[in-house]
Amino acid sequence: MLFRISNFFSRFFKFWQETPALFYGLNFILGESYFLVEKSFLLIILLFINFLNYKKILWGLFTALLGFFFTFYYYPNIKEEFTECTGRGTFEIASIRHSSAFNQNCFIYRGILKNFRSEDKIYKNLPCSIFFKTKKDEAPRPNGNFSYKVQGKLINKGNFNFVLKTKQPWHQKKRLLSFAEERYSAKEFVKNYLKEIIPDKNVYYFINASTTADVDDQFLYFSFAKTGLQHVLAISGFNFAVLVMFFSFFFKRFLPLKASIYILLMIINLYFLFVGSCPSVQRAWVMIQVALIAQLFTKRYSSVNALGISLLIVCISDPLNLINVGFQLSFLSVGAIFLVYPPIDKWLSRFFKKREDKEIKELSLIAYIGYKISSYLSQAISLNIAINLTILPIVLFHFYKLPFLGFVYNLFIPLFSTLSLILVMISSTLYLIWAPLAYPINLINNLFTAYFLKLITYPPPFLGFYIRVKGLSLELALSLIIIVSLLFVFFKTDSDQEIFRP
Repeated sequence: MLFRISNFFSRFFKFWQETPALFYGLNFILGESYFLVEKSFLLIILLFINFLNYKKILWGLFTALLGFFFTFYYYPNIKEEFTECTGRGTFEIASIRHSSAFNQNCFIYRGILKNFRSEDKIYKNLPCSIFFKTKKDEAPRPNGNFSYKVQGKLINKGNFNFVLKTKQPWHQKKRLLSFAEERYSAKEFVKNYLKEIIPDKNVYYFINASTTADVDDQFLYFSFAKTGLQHVLAISGFNFAVLVMFFSFFFKRFLPLKASIYILLMIINLYFLFVGSCPSVQRAWVMIQVALIAQLFTKRYSSVNALGISLLIVCISDPLNLINVGFQLSFLSVGAIFLVYPPIDKWLSRFFKKREDKEIKELSLIAYIGYKISSYLSQAISLNIAINLTILPIVLFHFYKLPFLGFVYNLFIPLFSTLSLILVMISSTLYLIWAPLAYPINLINNLFTAYFLKLITYPPPFLGFYIRVKGLSLELALSLIIIVSLLFVFFKTDSDQEIFRP
């Protein structure tokens, strides 16, 4: 009995020893989380994680304290309780987006409201949105690369979300090292290009969301949300992986390995600047860079450590990323792929037998196709089980339900969306060479994408049921996630260490 207990803890101790970045990343975000939500249950988790790595307990607790005080320094007034107040302050723009809802032209500016002075209080570093309405006879909208002196009514929308109703005009203050204006212009250029090559409006909205991260059609988002496919619309590691695979396919035929990696690093950095720094994008950007740099210096690459590095960077860049649902689902999903998926895939391989290379070569064409389809289904089912099992508690905590249809659609919709994106990239490349060459590719892609979008918009009624839970507490949700994680960490193999191949 004592031997089993010792073996149990030694496995977890070994896991933390092999993944120091994840260990410190989790300690850091637990410190940040405790400042933001003040849940005593987080302290229990903090002590539990450090207990499993008792040799580094002081460093772990010190990292958690750093996270706590860093968040306090970053957002000293974020927890102030007020409904609304009037005052003036400095607004630094992070992103710009155009909206034409209800036939009203409006620009949505998101950024940080610094040093906002009301009648009796000074607020610092409040995340804020400003809706700038425009008319034909009015002055042009503010340039995104400057900070502005603004005044108006500050409204607390709850959950650390603030809106400032400003009195125009804004007063330009100083230029910032920002790409907000260039990003907006580049996205508008891409949107105009997509409108030109994609005649179907629904297909355009989908491709636009998958390339620019701007979901301009709420009905499209609703259709994906009701089938549990919101992640397909989000820019994540999937998009970066497609980008890297597409370009590396050509580079490795004409360029040395190191030269191709340098160009790939430049491409993904440009794409990151183009899309913007939402949590899922930041995570994917950091992890793909770590993988490419590891390949550049021929170092061993640990996907779990890369996840820990991205966790630290995302939470240092903005502690409020922690309460972002996209952040939570993104990190949990990737963690599930690295930790939960391998044991489940190994178990399912008993039913979908894996063949040796020699056996595969001897198969007939029909048998080969059947084997490939069964292998894909085995991996897709394993991945589905792993991700849904891990994210289920947090989904039920936020949304109170999980659609069963999402489990079915996730077997093939991500594959279809990958093909759609690859076709767009091929057609865009051909368009640069000679525009008429892109026409047949765009036509095929338009018909193909419109077909699977109809499957999402009008799903089979008999599959439209949900797993529903009301009132799931944060403590219970985190406990379930920890239990699942611990269970699969225990069965984790050493296959995580690998050299990344672009």
